Amino acid sequence: MDEQESNHELLTPMDNHAVGMEVAALVGTMAATPFLQAVATHFGSALAGSIDEATRGAVRRFLRREVARAPAPTEPESSPMYLHTERGWVLVVDAELPAEALQHLLLAEKAAAPALDASPPPRLVWGGVTWRLTGVRDGGIAEHTWEPAAGRWN
Repeated sequence: MDEQESNHELLTPMDNHAVGMEVAALVGTMAATPFLQAVATHFGSALAGSIDEATRGAVRRFLRREVARAPAPTEPESSPMYLHTERGWVLVVDAELPAEALQHLLLAEKAAAPALDASPPPRLVWGGVTWRLTGVRDGGIAEHTWEPAAGRWN
């Protein structure tokens, strides 16, 4: 017996039977899979449709009840947004920020920046008339205001 023949085992009749059973199981599974998928899809769609209608009705009733109970809002609620400028400043934008403030902001961002520590990041807030920049310098709080006429920070 040479080396090549010793590396291959011969299948016995019992092994052939086992292989035949596995092939039959594989063929049966492959044949049943599309049928089972179709059945599952059909019942899943029917269940989803019935749950969808029932859920939709329940949500509508709940919302009507809640709207009827809720008091009318007296004024709109708004919270400021916090954005970060290219300089690392925290820009506080309120819902009532006027268009004039945005014009000033563009100029203030391009102007020479006041000397402030990077940490914590300076805060830029519209003060009603002009922008206020508050930050830390040499361990103390420093506040600068934007002077639009001069085009610089004070």
